[in-house]
Amino acid sequence: MKAGSRPSALVVESENPSKYGVVTLDRGAIKSVHEKPTEMISNIILTGMYCLSDSIFRFIDECIAAGEYGLSNAVQSSLGTHPLTPVFSDGLWIDAVYPWDLLELNAAALENLAVRTSGKVESQVVIAGPVGIGEETVIRAGTTIYGPVLIGTGATSARM
Repeated sequence: MKAGSRPSALVVESENPSKYGVVTLDRGAIKSVHEKPTEMISNIILTGMYCLSDSIFRFIDECIAAGEYGLSNAVQSSLGTHPLTPVFSDGLWIDAVYPWDLLELNAAALENLAVRTSGKVESQVVIAGPVGIGEETVIRAGTTIYGPVLIGTGATSARM
């Protein structure tokens, strides 16, 4: 299901939903949000990615005034008047809570790297493993690159 321009939230199924904001569904809409429930309500969780209308700010302000600071609280408050469509992720989702989680995300992104060479690779360059090279990038002779690596647009390796 595609959400289009309707308010929506990216959701995934989880083996350990009690760590997250858990949603229940009713006729293709998110019916409720329960933050870190102690009992099993559902295995469908919010990923933290939303497409919301400006009206959410009124609910955020109301939640802050009540001492609740989680976005899921504002989303739950808005559900009565502002339906939210679940969009199920069919791709990899990794929870990033701590800075070191970004290392796991980076490794996962590089594992699925679409290898494409758009720049110039001079002769006598050694490339091992998956390596993506961006447009207008120049890899000079004598360079060795061990993948997985993604080199952006307009980079130049040093001349040996």
